[in-house]
Amino acid sequence: MSAKGPVVLVRKENYARDIHGMDVSKGILTAVGGLTSHAPVVARGHGTACVVGAASVSVDESKKTGTISMKARSWC
Repeated sequence: MSAKGPVVLVRKENYARDIHGMDVSKGILTAVGGLTSHAPVVARGHGTACVVGAASVSVDESKKTGTISMKARSWC
């Protein structure tokens, strides 16, 4: 938890070096990965919510920004 409240760790990919951020996060979101990637395996052990392989997420780690693309769908 940060001084301002709970946080979600958002990364393009997750690595073992991210363990400290994962420990304090209420959730983890990665643009790349699958069920056996590092993020969901660690999150499962910690009881933390985790979404991996979110193709609509674009992360610029150098700018510390993330964008989620929402595309309109037409329903028949």
